[in-house]
Amino acid sequence: RQRAQAGIRSWAASSTGPLRDELARTAPKQGASARGTVTEAAVTALDTHSGTAKLIAAVTVDVTPAGTKTPTTDRKRLEAVLERTDGGRWKVRALDAVPLGQAAQKGDGR
Repeated sequence: RQRAQAGIRSWAASSTGPLRDELARTAPKQGASARGTVTEAAVTALDTHSGTAKLIAAVTVDVTPAGTKTPTTDRKRLEAVLERTDGGRWKVRALDAVPLGQAAQKGDGR
């Protein structure tokens, strides 16, 4: 549970806006565990003048529910909206799942 709380604090420190507010309300579920690994990531938009950026990432998530020892593996694509803070650091403002079909359409230029 302490590792989960530390992970949430780390995410909150790396985020801003509504995402940071949501993370502040998040409490880890006792007994469950999840581990995510970014397998690929790319910046899809960057506006240094306005201090905004977008990136897409492929993530593998292993979740072990409370009371079990065998994790289930899920693969996700996530899009992050980043914002440059007054201190010059980039932080995640929003994080959304991207359906596989939508990601393919973006790549096709549709």
